[in-house]
Amino acid sequence: MDDSLKITIDDISIASGTKSNDSDYVFSFSGFLRNGNSQTSETSVYLAFYDVFDRIIQISKINVGALDIDELTSLKLTEEINSSSVGFVLFSESDKFYSDTINLELPSPQFNPNLPTTCNSNEVNIGGNCTSYDISGGHITSATVNLDDNSVIINIHADDDGVLTISPSESTQRGIFMVLVDGEESDDAEINGNTVIVPFGAETEQIEIIGTFVVPEFGTIAAMILAVAIISIVAISAKSRLSIVPRY
Repeated sequence: MDDSLKITIDDISIASGTKSNDSDYVFSFSGFLRNGNSQTSETSVYLAFYDVFDRIIQISKINVGALDIDELTSLKLTEEINSSSVGFVLFSESDKFYSDTINLELPSPQFNPNLPTTCNSNEVNIGGNCTSYDISGGHITSATVNLDDNSVIINIHADDDGVLTISPSESTQRGIFMVLVDGEESDDAEINGNTVIVPFGAETEQIEIIGTFVVPEFGTIAAMILAVAIISIVAISAKSRLSIVPRY
């Protein structure tokens, strides 16, 4: 029997948020925590979320409380996190033990099926988000998200030569760098942030907007920041415990 806390991960998922500003994801976590060879109290599990710059931007807490020797308890957390989060570090502490830290990348967001799917005439549903656009020479028939290639595929019916202007939501796609028209790279497309202007010819059927999102490794700077965060959390927890010890 170990003299430490052991965390086991069951499931992690990300869904697009329900807010119109696209600033949040709905994060869901489930797992298990096993206690060591001594009864513990004030047991907590922490999730420290970091962004692409290795900055800790949010710390979430699961309160577990007292645990018996070798007790196994389930862990569940569902809450909104900033969409800038790309990963998190998972760890636990009690009045007796600490767990090892576990570094995890966040999975690609799954789009919430409860979001509105009926859009206005000048909008198209891209991954659950009604996205406005302007098009001449044809009309959009549908749009899909390719999570593997981080691309948005727009199917159109083009009667004449025309131009499509569209800005995919940043919760759907970031870092746009290329546009394909019927599978061929477009030299005429203009890219300005997440706004794309794409000229196309008559009888064009598909426009694909390709982006990139590189998740760096959890580097040394982030590890130092995390260490400070853990020390601060432990110090605050210890101070809180001392404050409730009766004085004689």
